Amino acid sequence: QKLYLLNFSNRCYYVIKSYLNKTNFFNIKKNNLNSYYHREASIEMKKNITDIINLANQKKIKTFFYLQPNIFYKNNYTNSEKKQIHLLESQRPDFKKNMVKHHKDFQKLYKELQNIYSNNSNFLFKDISIDFMDNLKYKFTYQSWAHFDDSGYNALANIIANDIQILLNK
Repeated sequence: QKLYLLNFSNRCYYVIKSYLNKTNFFNIKKNNLNSYYHREASIEMKKNITDIINLANQKKIKTFFYLQPNIFYKNNYTNSEKKQIHLLESQRPDFKKNMVKHHKDFQKLYKELQNIYSNNSNFLFKDISIDFMDNLKYKFTYQSWAHFDDSGYNALANIIANDIQILLNK
């Protein structure tokens, strides 16, 4: 939530700056809307997940957590995906680099939480980017840097359905 607020504040700043300078907002946005790497993101995520775990424990709810895949972990891009990556990089310099850094931080966090809760049958932590990376049984394309087409969501639904069975049988 703090990262969304920071992004929102960054965008508001450029709107105000363009108004005060009487310049074209879209030129300012295009030239200044950089991507940032936030070292605190995984710390904040861990805090949020810990809060969810505490609540789930209180309510005795079985829960699973997925680390979402994104387009930057795919190796074989379609032409459409190549265009998306080029557009993202041209609009937000270093977006790919920073998203990969965040994802690596989140992968470390998920492995840590997976180890901590490996003996707890109420929780399942899974990095599904590994399942989606270049698995030939999943034929899908990304519609954005993090959203699939219908085939991708169907594959995700199958993974979730299998994991629900695993959690229910523990």
